[in-house]
Amino acid sequence: MQRIELVDGTEIAKDVSVLLTPGHTEDHMSVLVKTEKGNVVIAGDAIADESFVELTMTPPLATDFRDYDESRKKIIAVADYIIPGHGDMFEVKK
Repeated sequence: MQRIELVDGTEIAKDVSVLLTPGHTEDHMSVLVKTEKGNVVIAGDAIADESFVELTMTPPLATDFRDYDESRKKIIAVADYIIPGHGDMFEVKK
């Protein structure tokens, strides 16, 4: 089996790529899936639930707030839908 070094945007399958989203943990990753209905990001705790889209406080789950906020913004910029670490998938309102 060939080892793949994961960098931001690495395609791991057709229409599936890695988003490096540190902040919750130093090595946190999310997955971007391109579908016919739009881009879905499986974010895990990079966006714990829908309330984290509008960040108004330091998230209790963040090990590095600056990285967490940058990762959150990156996810929101590319996602039409987000599957958070906790709760149901939701649509990103743009």
